[in-house]
Amino acid sequence: MPSSGRRLARGLRASLAFSASLGFTACLHSRLGAAGADACPTPGGALAFDLHVAARDPNGLPFAPIWLAQQRGPQFSGAYCRPDPDELCGGFPTDAPVGFPQGRPKCNSIAKADVPVGFHAFMCSLESVNDGRNNKLRAHVNWVPATYEGFLGWGDTSGRPPFGDGDFTLSLAPVERTASPLKFAARRACLTPYPDGGPVALHIEFKAAEVSDHFDHTWWKNFRDKAKGKQNAAMEELPTSRFAVATGLLGLDAEHKGHAELHPVYALALQTGCTTEESPGRFSNRWAILARNWGNEGYCSSYNCHHQLLLDAAGTFALRLPLGDVMDVSEPELATGPGDTELWANNAALQVAQKVDVDASGPFAVVRLRLPPPEETALVYGEIRLRFKGTGAPGCPVDPRPASAGPGPLLLPAGVPSRRGGAEALLIELREEAPPEERTRLEGALGRRETLAAAAPAFQPVRPSGEIVPVGAAIAEDRVFCPSLAAPALEADPERAAVCDIVKRLPKARVARDKRLTALFNECSK
Repeated sequence: MPSSGRRLARGLRASLAFSASLGFTACLHSRLGAAGADACPTPGGALAFDLHVAARDPNGLPFAPIWLAQQRGPQFSGAYCRPDPDELCGGFPTDAPVGFPQGRPKCNSIAKADVPVGFHAFMCSLESVNDGRNNKLRAHVNWVPATYEGFLGWGDTSGRPPFGDGDFTLSLAPVERTASPLKFAARRACLTPYPDGGPVALHIEFKAAEVSDHFDHTWWKNFRDKAKGKQNAAMEELPTSRFAVATGLLGLDAEHKGHAELHPVYALALQTGCTTEESPGRFSNRWAILARNWGNEGYCSSYNCHHQLLLDAAGTFALRLPLGDVMDVSEPELATGPGDTELWANNAALQVAQKVDVDASGPFAVVRLRLPPPEETALVYGEIRLRFKGTGAPGCPVDPRPASAGPGPLLLPAGVPSRRGGAEALLIELREEAPPEERTRLEGALGRRETLAAAAPAFQPVRPSGEIVPVGAAIAEDRVFCPSLAAPALEADPERAAVCDIVKRLPKARVARDKRLTALFNECSK
């Protein structure tokens, strides 16, 4: 293994045991950083990338947390400043003294790192050839699971193994509520200036082999089947403003300078039908939902390990969904007639409550599920139709961004700039070098391996019933479980052999012109 890989491997062993503090003194400088006019200075006497948590979701997880630099920093047109981890954390240096995951200068007190090993570590290190940032962490820096509300946009899909990790990427523009139940303010909670030229949003990612490969029913099947690179017609065709609620592991993708993300996403609820008044005083709306309590962080991570969402002792998870501009809400429920709620799960122990609670502060509907332990890799997905009584007006949440942000009645752009770069960009280039029949063969063989490794028993319909009462709160902590460290790594010989075989067949002049290919060719020749 090259020296960069050895350093990252040592970092994996160190960071999977909780990294509390490296004992560095905070560097309390006040430079604005590379982000320019909307950057945050280091907060005096505090750590810029510690979290400020002002509220909790129904599970007890942080709701819309912000960086401490944002809480203490300047405001720009009502939106938070955006701290720059490449400056305020030194880009999380990997040379001695080790500057990750707390940064050098120290910028946070609780983050953990999830770093790749083996061939993936080498491939991820090649990003330095593009950006010249040597001895910087090419992995993920993670804080805690958190929940955000916002407006959802499509991102892209990455290549399937061996040409990538098969992730689906979306973007969530975080918002905060105003006095009106349907109106919001864009506030940039926990965002950074990255990716350069990308959407001002949290990235949301999940691995297809874990999630979307199993979407064989409901709106989610359409979502999966119409995902074509940077376009997804299923998102464009929605008759809503694409308001969503997402819970995931909050972190920074340090391979790409440190853009903020929820990766893996644990739960996602996307409004697919606005609140409508079906008859006087009777309303309904629709949501596409998915939920789980486990997930992987993709190519530049510990690829065979799962992050785990630690719920209460019974595995209770709650989705808090806005009901629109309707007051005096009563008798909320999941409608279960034909064409109403349809849910699918791969574990018979997974439960969904038909009884729905009301949080009058929104108003919100609180939909509860009960998930098996995360080691069982359970997943539930589908659509729900909420039905309730009340007084008020129908409608959908209003995207606060100007209509110029996107075409037509959907205020979000149909496609957003891709953040794909580094290892994944190079792998996609190599995919194009392989003959079509070879691509199909490689992606089919390695894709089946991944899907079988991630899948539990076959998916069956789930009928909501009864009531679920929580027995405590979730633990706002990231835990990593590595079920297959003793088994052959999924990214080991098959991926390396496939990629190296393609590189060795490239014309020598082509390899010589590209420093990334030269380094990869030399690695493959060992």
